[in-house]
Amino acid sequence: MTEQAKVPLISTAPPAVGGAIVRGMAWAMTASIAVKLSGLVVQIALGWLLLPGDFRIYAIALSLTIVTTALTNGGMQKLLIQQPHRLRELAGSARLVAWIFNIAGAAILLAAAMPAARWFDAEGIEVVMLLLALNMVARTPVALAEARLRVDLRFAAISQVEMVAVTLRAVATVALATLGAGAISLVLPFVLLAPIEATMLRRRGGTIPGESKASTATIGHLLRPGLWIMLSAGAAGLVTRGDYLVISWLASPIVGVYFFGFQLAMSALQLFLSGLGSILLPGFGRVASDPERLRAAARRAVTIATLLLAPACVCIAIAAPWFMHIAWAGRWDEAIAVTQLVALSTIFRVSSPVAYALLEANGRWSWTTTWNLVEGLSLMGSTALAIHLAGPDLVVVAIVVGAQRALCGLGILALASRSMGHGSSDLLRAAAVSIAPTISGIVPVLALSLALPEPRLSFLSTLASITVFLAGFTTTALLAGRRGVLDAVSMVAHLRP
Repeated sequence: MTEQAKVPLISTAPPAVGGAIVRGMAWAMTASIAVKLSGLVVQIALGWLLLPGDFRIYAIALSLTIVTTALTNGGMQKLLIQQPHRLRELAGSARLVAWIFNIAGAAILLAAAMPAARWFDAEGIEVVMLLLALNMVARTPVALAEARLRVDLRFAAISQVEMVAVTLRAVATVALATLGAGAISLVLPFVLLAPIEATMLRRRGGTIPGESKASTATIGHLLRPGLWIMLSAGAAGLVTRGDYLVISWLASPIVGVYFFGFQLAMSALQLFLSGLGSILLPGFGRVASDPERLRAAARRAVTIATLLLAPACVCIAIAAPWFMHIAWAGRWDEAIAVTQLVALSTIFRVSSPVAYALLEANGRWSWTTTWNLVEGLSLMGSTALAIHLAGPDLVVVAIVVGAQRALCGLGILALASRSMGHGSSDLLRAAAVSIAPTISGIVPVLALSLALPEPRLSFLSTLASITVFLAGFTTTALLAGRRGVLDAVSMVAHLRP
């Protein structure tokens, strides 16, 4: 039995912390399934109700928020989560800083609206950017309430509220799109429902203590690490939206289709991936002073996340051609390659939230910032190079972006391992063991696809390919990493508040 198989998620840490993290991961996964099923229905509807031009306007507007991403909440949400024992002391000043920076970000978006309309020849983008600015301000109370609940390790409450909020936004989005609101329907529901979401979170215990008042000294103390957090968030914006920005500049006609395919792939995974880091950060923060406990927790989290999500990525890639062709009667067939390649590249990124949570729990904000900057700039550079060499070719762009995302997913794991003082290969080895069953399951699928007729569009061929993959994955996983499989299965047993 390997060392990885012997250690618990939080080895000798207080049971409440370890149990809360596992329950949090389980609730996050449950919320992801419910939310993304809802999101999938919405995207099917929007694929019929909206045009590529609507998605183009939204993608361009979203790419321009890269600048204001750095200002979101002034970094205070993560800072409060990273220092749970000082919540009462820092709360008043953190609240004031968050409001100031969010209002400043909203002002920047408003100022950029008119120039963006002229530069990108995108009529209607002004209203979308106005709504994005309002949303930045409106979600300030939501961020602060979530911070309190995460400090208290109340992940189930957050997931439950999020499921309700996403359902309401989905209904509002489809209703607005049906009424002909176009790209506005993708943003307005967030603005309208933010106060409701904040109220629900506060009623579940997400109230920031009001005993502490803002002070110049405390604000100065918060701004020093907050600056690194904001820089890291800005660099992370390059990672999540840098490709949209480059395509908007250099190949604007294809950005709507690219955005649609990318979002479809990530809609089944992104909520859990983003929530996972927020779940692990407070738990890691409580054992950060004990390197062995932290290392054991990290290896176990990498194993569980990879075993659960890597095979899901493959299933999405297999099902995408048939599903997208049937769901939209061929209207979005151009986006199929994007969806497949983004899903496959995510196999190597499913553990990235674990790596970021480790760096942040140890206060390595400068490391996180530097890495995000490297990854974001390399994404933009590789996207620009693909367009320069092949023109506005969606497949080429998707291949290059997929390769860059996969390499950077492995890179952040290596960096997180080094931050714990155990060399750069520790978490990479854990990930490799867990990814191996997924890779081994892909091999028979490739062989099957050559033998089956019309594997891209036939339901039976798609079902057969998924069945063969899951059989190969399960067999290999049970033989090579039985303890990891049991850990992943045991998460389901922790589905309680």
